[in-house]
Amino acid sequence: MTEKCEKIRPDCEKIRPDCEKVRPDCEKIRPDCEKIRPDCEKIRPDCEKIRPDCEKVRPDCEKVRPDCEKIRPDCEKVRPDCEKIRLDCEKIRPDCEKIRPDCEKVRPDCEKVRPDCEKVRPDCENIRADCEKIRPDCEKIRPDCEKIRADCEKIRADCEKIRPDCEKIRPDCEKIRPDCEKIRPDCDPYRFY
Repeated sequence: MTEKCEKIRPDCEKIRPDCEKVRPDCEKIRPDCEKIRPDCEKIRPDCEKIRPDCEKVRPDCEKVRPDCEKIRPDCEKVRPDCEKIRLDCEKIRPDCEKIRPDCEKVRPDCEKVRPDCEKVRPDCENIRADCEKIRPDCEKIRPDCEKIRADCEKIRADCEKIRPDCEKIRPDCEKIRPDCEKIRPDCDPYRFY
């Protein structure tokens, strides 16, 4: 035993300074460690049970590790956005909880109509496909439609301008309408050509 101790003594002396450095930190966390020791002891049997399964998947984990390391920078980039979304979700949680009872009330009705919705889903998908087919043609004629719309708006404005004059002469037009109707049969549209 003494010989073994003597063999490892040089290595122990090497790491002694590092050990002394971390000793204060270790002493700080000792109380916390003692607190969680009972919980650790409780889950130890379960940990031992799943250990074989963990060992089985370890090779697969090692395979994907390089890929995980590749995407880590991207994950770090989106982390702030994810955190912001999480905070936003936490903000709206109370409102979501408020409407939950109403959602639960309508759930049965939603479940009732679900089969009908599933029946028409294929038709809806077909319509969507047809719409996508004609989309290019619609986009082609869009400029012409916009031009026609602009022309219509211009004509509308012109009509609004002359409306007051038309309203002024309307009574006179109504007065002569009966006479006009009387002579209409005698009028030959080609007489003056």
